[in-house]
Amino acid sequence: MIPADLNTAIADYHRACIDVVDGNPEPLVQFYSRRVDATLSNPWGPPVRGWAQIAKAVTAAASHFREG
Repeated sequence: MIPADLNTAIADYHRACIDVVDGNPEPLVQFYSRRVDATLSNPWGPPVRGWAQIAKAVTAAASHFREG
């Protein structure tokens, strides 16, 4: 995903974060790099590396939320 400008990217990211709080991780997962060295640290687990592991971690984090 390549946004038209920074303001659009920020707005899209904020919407994706709201989706996570509603239990839907997919829009946020799409923001993460597909590079093998991409890393995510979150409060519900250890740091993870690589897009597949990031997708799993974001999905697990989203499972802590439902309807905001």
